[in-house]
Amino acid sequence: MTVANETLKVTALGNAVATTFSFSPVVLPNDEDDLVVTKVSSAGVETTLTRGTGAANYSVALTTAAPSTGSITYPASGTTYLATGESIVMRRVLDLLQPTDLENLGGYFPDTQEGVFDRLTYLVQQLQEQINRSLKIPVAETGAAANTTIPTVEDGAGYLYRNASDEYEISAGVADASVSPFMATVVDDADAAAAFTTLGISAYAQTILDDANAAALRVTAGLDTGFFTPGIVAAGGTVDAITATFSPALPTLADKQLVAVVSSGVNTSTTPSFAPNGQTARTIVKHGGQALVAGDTPAAKGVILLQYDLTNTRWELLNPGYAKAAAAAEVALPILYLSGGVLSHAADTDHDITISAFSARDSTNAANIVLASAITKQIDAAWAVGTGAGGLDTGSVANATIYYVWGILRSDTGVEDALFSTSSTAPTMPANYGYKVLLGAVKTNGSANILSGFFRQQRGNDVATFTSGLQTIAFDSLLSLTHMLPGKPWKVETAAYCVTGDQGFTAGEELPVSPSQDTDFGTGTSRDTTTIQVVTGVGVRVVNQSTFNNATITAANWNYIIRAEYKP
Repeated sequence: MTVANETLKVTALGNAVATTFSFSPVVLPNDEDDLVVTKVSSAGVETTLTRGTGAANYSVALTTAAPSTGSITYPASGTTYLATGESIVMRRVLDLLQPTDLENLGGYFPDTQEGVFDRLTYLVQQLQEQINRSLKIPVAETGAAANTTIPTVEDGAGYLYRNASDEYEISAGVADASVSPFMATVVDDADAAAAFTTLGISAYAQTILDDANAAALRVTAGLDTGFFTPGIVAAGGTVDAITATFSPALPTLADKQLVAVVSSGVNTSTTPSFAPNGQTARTIVKHGGQALVAGDTPAAKGVILLQYDLTNTRWELLNPGYAKAAAAAEVALPILYLSGGVLSHAADTDHDITISAFSARDSTNAANIVLASAITKQIDAAWAVGTGAGGLDTGSVANATIYYVWGILRSDTGVEDALFSTSSTAPTMPANYGYKVLLGAVKTNGSANILSGFFRQQRGNDVATFTSGLQTIAFDSLLSLTHMLPGKPWKVETAAYCVTGDQGFTAGEELPVSPSQDTDFGTGTSRDTTTIQVVTGVGVRVVNQSTFNNATITAANWNYIIRAEYKP
């Protein structure tokens, strides 16, 4: 027969149920004695099994007379099955002998000679399997690096390694390590206490070394005093009743105790308080005892620095903000100046608008309005100071109505905020807010929800832009929009926005649309002081991005975005 494969071992996995395991396609040239069975535990321990009839033995069933393959049964008896995580390895292992004797002038039997060749091939495979599991050096190694003779080590346990000369050596064992006489007196100490004594470590130092954590060490070292300054933590409570949870907890307060917390927003009261780790709330004042004004604590995400005044049982704010803001406001921005103040939808897209940080000169050219960080206002709630609060100046939000977005400044404290108003010139201002700047406008739909992407955006007090949001495309029809600009726009642009892949374009792509040479296709626009009208012909032509031929879009796969700009 021929040797048709190189497989000489098969591994079978246990599942606590199976007892019969096939070793096919492994071929046994003689009989069951050619098979060696090894059991491998879940920990990787290997045990060579013996053939027999007991619970620790295995039996063999050959499919035909030799040469043959077949299967084993393990256990040969009993119910101690091969467990999950365990395995059986079945290998063909032949004696390294040549048992065939060819006599002079004897008959020539091809099967006998072929059997000799087969056995030699099996032995080669057997040796190759062992070589595959052996330590080998790279093929390209030459010279000293190719010398695999392992040096001997007289004392101690060593390990084989490759030295700087590309030679293999055994490392020095423990007995060969060099230890100074002094360290020898430490190493032979019976316990840690004896080692501490040998090293000359004082009893006090030992109490520090055996502390379980930093908190225990601070107590041992006498550092757990009122001067302990914890890390910076986020403020809890409200902007006027601030709390904080430090870990480890802030100890009993001592004079000049310093703390820092990340602000959740500016104070609105002149007598805010601070209570760390559940302690008694104490009033916050300026350094020296002067009362705060609204807006003195830093805006959200700023750091509030506080120092405790034990004599007067109060907290002093070391970095009041209003004085700095007032000083900065002394340098007037240019008339009609506006930078930033971009409108966008917040998480509640139907009712909330986020206004980005901005710097502007108010509408009367009397004050700067500088919003240091973005603020979110709710159109469906009455105005209240701060981000995430109501923003409507008066009444209730109405259907299909334009609401103008104003940046506002409190005259006495310098607190900046924003509000919505149906008035483009005279919003109803909150008490003590005397300055305003127009930032843009939004529009509600028939359900009093803010239209998606439908914005007027100021670019200075005299220039404004309009974006329509996504508008349905209908061929051979007229689209009419209220543009919310203060007068007739000088420029109108129509863009087609792909919402579903079409004509080689993918969703999210945008391209300008204009009348084509064939006047029945494309768009035309007209505008006046309130309205933009877009006329669409029998279709809108584009260049197919796959074929590069002119093609008509599928209206349902696209929306219009209308943009316009006004300047006096």
